[in-house]
Amino acid sequence: MIQHFYVGAVPETEINYIPADVIDLLDIANYGVTSISGLTRPKATINRSVMAGANTSRINSAQVAERNIVLDIEPQGGELARQTLYDILPFDAMLRFYIETEYRKVFVDGYIETIDGDDVAGKLFGEQVSIICPFPWFQSVQLHTAQLKTGDNIVYNRGDIPAGFRWYVEPVADKVRAYEIKLTAGGETFATKPDKVIVAAAELITVPGKKYFHCVTNSVSSQERPAFSLLTANSAWPQIPAGEQTVTLTYTNDSPAGYTYDDMNTLYWRDTFSGV
Repeated sequence: MIQHFYVGAVPETEINYIPADVIDLLDIANYGVTSISGLTRPKATINRSVMAGANTSRINSAQVAERNIVLDIEPQGGELARQTLYDILPFDAMLRFYIETEYRKVFVDGYIETIDGDDVAGKLFGEQVSIICPFPWFQSVQLHTAQLKTGDNIVYNRGDIPAGFRWYVEPVADKVRAYEIKLTAGGETFATKPDKVIVAAAELITVPGKKYFHCVTNSVSSQERPAFSLLTANSAWPQIPAGEQTVTLTYTNDSPAGYTYDDMNTLYWRDTFSGV
């Protein structure tokens, strides 16, 4: 059962809580949201071709491109209520929507597609708000972390969809070294080029589940750099599958003998769900 449906700005940094300044659209007295659709598993686009001479078809691909959440609204305050909705649901910015149920606190980011309805004889009714979420999965408000050691590390994704992750590599104090580092999750390996990765400043490597979300960021200058120049030719796009999983960290380096990179790698991820 949906207990709260909040809206607010997308935070500039990773947070582990629902901000205090968000607005609960289920506040009937002020915003009048009477029902919400689009919170279950989104529709998949199935590409298929008919097989000649057979009563069947071939599935070529299946993809969930986006999520469409629709709010039905009965404004309680007339024209003022509608104008308030316009203020808190702008068209020109991505918004974050937090959904709180009896068992979960999750969020999804989206844009307002339409705010539509009827105005007859000064009375508003049948208002609808359509929200398009380009990344269709819900992610837990709680951010999980794991300090990675060289070798196998056990992590747990409590969702039902493979989770993307952020991987933070701390700088090496007084040492500028080029080294190769690999992270294997879900049977796929992410590997950096040893001649390209010089950890003189902290790096944040992001793989939130789809290729185009991937980047490598220098956290000191906040300058995002293309990831492709830093990957080996056979690098895959790893995710953390649902359930208990093993994430393996390996590295080679040219640092002085006995120097280790253990305790310098941190993994961040959120439980990822197909619906609430």
